[in-house]
Amino acid sequence: MIRNRPLLRSLSALSVNMAAAWFGLAFITPTFISVTALITILALTRDIGFGMLFLLISVQLEGLLEDE
Repeated sequence: MIRNRPLLRSLSALSVNMAAAWFGLAFITPTFISVTALITILALTRDIGFGMLFLLISVQLEGLLEDE
């Protein structure tokens, strides 16, 4: 039994917002800098990777809440 349901729900919502922020950053970054440089491509890959990570965290937390 999970006693901290509100905490897990808040962390899940925060993770969704963080994922949206990372994906938004990956979407906006090419507007301001050239995507031909290797460091820019690595930065975009990092942004998308962190977006997926936070989305996965949110899915896992929501799964914990549904199992109850």
